[in-house]
Amino acid sequence: MKKSATRGARAKFAQAITKFKPDVRVDREEWDFSQCPEDQLQACFFYEFARECPHVVRVARALRMYLQETGADIAPDNRLAVTVVDIFKDCPEFPDTPFLRIPKAERTQRIARLNKPVPPLQADLSGLIRQNAKKALRGEMRGKTLPYLNGQGEIAAFFIDWRISDEKLAQGFRRWFKGNRPVGTVATVRKGKGSSHEQIRKDLKALGAWRLLKLMRWEDAYTYTREILKNTRSQPQGLFGSHANAWRRAQKVAKKTIKDVCAFLERLT
Repeated sequence: MKKSATRGARAKFAQAITKFKPDVRVDREEWDFSQCPEDQLQACFFYEFARECPHVVRVARALRMYLQETGADIAPDNRLAVTVVDIFKDCPEFPDTPFLRIPKAERTQRIARLNKPVPPLQADLSGLIRQNAKKALRGEMRGKTLPYLNGQGEIAAFFIDWRISDEKLAQGFRRWFKGNRPVGTVATVRKGKGSSHEQIRKDLKALGAWRLLKLMRWEDAYTYTREILKNTRSQPQGLFGSHANAWRRAQKVAKKTIKDVCAFLERLT
């Protein structure tokens, strides 16, 4: 009896999804990230999740306007200048246009520019000495570094023995950075368990479900995506399966990831 009822329910559901045509249409690039190239996944992750962060959207727009008006490369005295602006200053489409709608060649060029090594900023040493000489004589200076750019960074003096190899010097700097980076500051990198391409794809897939479920029921989302997506055998396949729990789990995962990414980016301010 139980098996018969289950088969009957499945048959009704199958009949319903073949007849139902959802009225809402969502651009595929808003919810399907399966075609994103491997080397662009991380950029896609930050771009798409940042689109869901109102604070980041406001800051990116304001700073981009500043850059356009002044012609400056970075916005001075703003910690987001080396993070949000570096990510989005070359993306006038942000946040209105999905990442995958930007031409692939253009995305490749922008990511290459973003991934260029960041040389250390050299300060005016003689000017700093003159500026801080009186403080040093009065004993008002403590520690081995000077705050710079309203606390955005610090200036430290090092003796460099050029007989030491580049590798050994780099190791020493990394050790110093690890021990001296101020508590609470974060670098814009994604590491650890959730940094694999597979995990990023899962996060983006969950984001797609979250966006669809803001506009339609899960049954409608399943039907809608099933009309568009195909599996490896070219058969119709929904973004997630024909069960409410799968869609709700994805929605929950996306909400948490959005919260984490927004908190991460807001801490940079």
